[in-house]
Amino acid sequence: MSYDRTLKYLIEEYPQAIVQWLLNIMQESVVYQKIIREGLEQGRGSEVKLIMRLLQRRLGKIGIEIQNQIQDLSLTQL
Repeated sequence: MSYDRTLKYLIEEYPQAIVQWLLNIMQESVVYQKIIREGLEQGRGSEVKLIMRLLQRRLGKIGIEIQNQIQDLSLTQL
């Protein structure tokens, strides 16, 4: 059996296993890790902005020191 036919057979017979295997390889790559890290940072930035808006709406102007403390909180603490 040729390489192409073997690969085609494996993909047809074991699609979930192939996808899982490829996903595992991707997750170990530096590029994938960078994309995930950037996505988490963007998500965290959005969370901070939302919380700041909610606090300002409820409490009024928030001092810069408090804003800095809020920005230093982890996602769990937010």
